[in-house]
Amino acid sequence: MLLGSLVSWLDLRTRLRGRTALDYVSLIPLGLPGIVVAVALIQFWLRMPLPIYGTLWILLIAYITRFLPYGLRTMTSTIVQLHDDLPQASTACGAGFLTTFRRIMLPLLRPGFIAGWIILATIYLREFSTSVFLYSPGAEPLGPLLYHFYIDGNLGPMCSLALIVSVICIALIVIARKIGRVGGAVEEH
Repeated sequence: MLLGSLVSWLDLRTRLRGRTALDYVSLIPLGLPGIVVAVALIQFWLRMPLPIYGTLWILLIAYITRFLPYGLRTMTSTIVQLHDDLPQASTACGAGFLTTFRRIMLPLLRPGFIAGWIILATIYLREFSTSVFLYSPGAEPLGPLLYHFYIDGNLGPMCSLALIVSVICIALIVIARKIGRVGGAVEEH
């Protein structure tokens, strides 16, 4: 979400060259199946001298690569709603870009940030296609773990874990709906 907010901010509030290209490039993973992303990451990281394949880091890189567009769109719609006077006033008072972003914009972007995080958390909990190629034994994400429980005939643990994942997703959705109703009480009166 932090990366999505930074890319959205650069695209919407700066005049940097190539800012729209950065936005378009970050949307490319939406058109790629998870299996393609996983195979590309395997091929890339097996050729690099950095030993990331077989660790949790490759899953983190894959999830950020694959699901950045969701966080980016959430933050773009939030940043568009904020007027440009606040960062300009901050700059006029001597604050730099990072100070303005951290102390003024992030608190104002918090509802969109939290909503995007909840969306991404529910996606990460059920993600399977990318994870199945990149996980290492002993550190299985929930999607492949549920699949392996099913294949091995461990239906009891599979059902228990699936129920826990469902309850967590429902709880996150309820929290997101409550966050979305911040102005609902004012509009009713």
